[in-house]
Amino acid sequence: MRINFSFSLLNKTFFAILIASAICSCGNNNASNRQTETDQPTETTSPNRDLENHPTAPVNAGPASMETLETNAQVYAWVDRLNIRNAPNTSGKIVASATEQEALEFTGEKSTGSETVVLRGVAYHEPWLKVKTADGTEGWVFGGAIKRRGEKKGNDPISDERFFYPHFGRFDLSAWKKNSSDNSSAGDAESYKSPYTRGGRLLIIDKTDMGEYGYNRTYTLKEKNGEILKIRSFSFEVDRQVYRLTETVNVYTSDPPKKYTRSQKLDKHFMQLNARPVMVNGAWSEGSADVISAATDSSSARTNDAFTIGPTPVNCSVIDVNGGCSTDFEAGNTTVFKSDSQNGCLTINGKTETVKWEDYPDKRSQLYNQSINKNWIILNEKGEDTIFGKKLEMGSKYEEHRQELIQTLLVMDAIPESIPYQSNGTVGMGYRAEIRDLCNEAITMAKAAKEKGEKGPPTEIRFFNNNYKVHFTVQTTSVDDGGGQYYKGTMKVLSTEGKILTNKSVTGYSGC
Repeated sequence: MRINFSFSLLNKTFFAILIASAICSCGNNNASNRQTETDQPTETTSPNRDLENHPTAPVNAGPASMETLETNAQVYAWVDRLNIRNAPNTSGKIVASATEQEALEFTGEKSTGSETVVLRGVAYHEPWLKVKTADGTEGWVFGGAIKRRGEKKGNDPISDERFFYPHFGRFDLSAWKKNSSDNSSAGDAESYKSPYTRGGRLLIIDKTDMGEYGYNRTYTLKEKNGEILKIRSFSFEVDRQVYRLTETVNVYTSDPPKKYTRSQKLDKHFMQLNARPVMVNGAWSEGSADVISAATDSSSARTNDAFTIGPTPVNCSVIDVNGGCSTDFEAGNTTVFKSDSQNGCLTINGKTETVKWEDYPDKRSQLYNQSINKNWIILNEKGEDTIFGKKLEMGSKYEEHRQELIQTLLVMDAIPESIPYQSNGTVGMGYRAEIRDLCNEAITMAKAAKEKGEKGPPTEIRFFNNNYKVHFTVQTTSVDDGGGQYYKGTMKVLSTEGKILTNKSVTGYSGC
C-alpha cells in the first residue's frame, strides 16, 4: 500500500476588495508594494516611536475600540488623508478628508455593523462613525482609522524595504546589501528566502505562500559570528474555515532571552480582505524564549522547552522498508522522519520515538471518496433530493453546493464532461435544467482553475504515540516514472494535549 501524497484543488473563490484605498488616499500600504517617500515615517510623526524605548507597550491594543465612544468625543485620524464620506461604506461620496493627527468630533451615530479592513498591514474590525470636522462638515469614517486622545493605536507605514515590527526593530533595507535570493515552488506553495547584510550582520527574510491555505513570514537577525539575535515569525493560518493570525518574536539579546506572542482571529479569509495583514492586532504575552537547535537551520529551528529533533536512525526497527512503501522527510539535508504505510520513527531530545499511522479523514481523502460515487446527485419525485448523500437545497445553498462540486472535480485525474446524477420518478424539467446548470457551471469553473495550475488542498498525514502527535501537511511537487512522489510542506510535533512543540519545513519522497 502506497501513501498517496498527491492532492486536489480547492477552487479559489476569494476575491480581494479594494476597501482601504477607498477609506484613505494613502498611508495604507500593502506590504508587497513599495511606498512613496511621502509615506515614510519621520522622527516627529511616527505614531509608535515610543515603542522602541518601551517594547512591552501594546500596539493596536484591542479591536472595536470605538464601540464605547461617547457623543461629542474628540477622535484623531492616524492615517494620512482619511476620506470622510456621506454614507457608512466605501461607496459613499467623499465630502472631506482629514490629515494624520487631525481632530474630529464624534456625532454619536455609528453603523449598525462592523467590517474588517487592513490598514498599514493590520486588520481592524470596527464600525463606521459619523464625525464632524473643524469647519462643521459631517460625514462617515471607518472606526479603525481613528483613535482617541492618548490611545496607542496605529503603526508606521510598512513596505518590503521599510518596516518597524515591535520587539524586532526598525529596518530600512535600502541601506542593506541584498544577496542572492533562494526561490522555490511546490504546487500551490511558493517560498522566497532573501538574505541582507550590513555591518557584518545578516538579516534573512523567509516568505512562504501556501495558496488559499495561508502564508507565513520569518525574519532572522544574526550577528556576524552567526549568533542569532532575534527571530520574528508571522503566519496567516486557515484551518477548517477558521482564520487566525499569529505573531511571535524571540529576543535573544535580552537577559534572560524572552519571547513575545500575540494572535488574532479574523472573520474573513485574507483573499477577501483589501490587503494582506502582516502584523497582529492585539496585546502581547511574554514568556521565555524558544531554544534554538543548532543542528538545523534557524528559520525552522524554533522549539519549546529545549525540545529538539535530531537525525533519525537509518535502521528503525518498526519500519518495514522491504515489505511495502517507505517515506522519508527531511529538514534541510537531515532526515528527521522515516515511515512505512503503518509506522513511523523520529528522534526527539536524543531519544528514538516510534509512532503509529493515524487514519485521519483529511479534506482531500473526503473529496476523493465523493468523486468515486456512482451518482453524485439524486433527485427523488417523493422524498429528499441529495448531493453526496446530504440534503440538496438549491435555493439557500446553491453556492455551497457548486463549490463542493468544484472541489470534488478537482481531485480527479481528469475532469469529466458531465456530472453523474440520477432522477427517481417524475422530476420537473425546469428543476432538472437548474441542476444541469449547477453541474455545468461547476465543470467550467473547475476546468478554468485546473488550467491555471492550481493544486488544491494539501494532504494531511498524522502519526501518534503516548507522548507525541506528528502532523504533516504536504503538497506533491512531482511524480517519477515509478509512481514515487516528491513533496514539500510542514511537519508539526505536538504534545498529547495539542501544544505545538516544533514546526518545521520539510521535503521528501514517498515510493514503493
